[in-house]
Amino acid sequence: LQSEMVRFSNSTTCTDDVHRLLAEAVRASDMGDAYMMCCLLLKSAAWLRKPRSIPIGKDGAPMSEQAKLELQAACQSKVRKAVLICLEGLDLKHNGTVERGDVQVAMQRIENLIGDLDLDKVRSAKQWLRIRELISAAQSIDGHVSAGKTLK
Repeated sequence: LQSEMVRFSNSTTCTDDVHRLLAEAVRASDMGDAYMMCCLLLKSAAWLRKPRSIPIGKDGAPMSEQAKLELQAACQSKVRKAVLICLEGLDLKHNGTVERGDVQVAMQRIENLIGDLDLDKVRSAKQWLRIRELISAAQSIDGHVSAGKTLK
């Protein structure tokens, strides 16, 4: 996890890296390749950044449509999409899946990023809320994923 975080932070081609990550996640999902989705979940969790508050303009006004479009094109939206593809493609009700070390580390990393944030008040709230929902569902099956801690 740590090495992926550092590699992504230092990448000069992060846009290309994220496009590749998303394409690999789609391909793994289409093929039903659970092993690859587990690996990609860990990588995408490492690349994921903490949710950010809904931005407002410098004068306190909401962002312009153009600014919102630019944000949608940002890399983190694609990283979250890769996380969702992997989480939705994996059988998170199966103990064999949720007991995998890479899946546990990825879900713990995401859980740490989300913390107690009110996800209704962050950028890309729909993606973050769906991610939280999927992780919480997995935790209800396998309580030791985060030592009994559940997401709100």
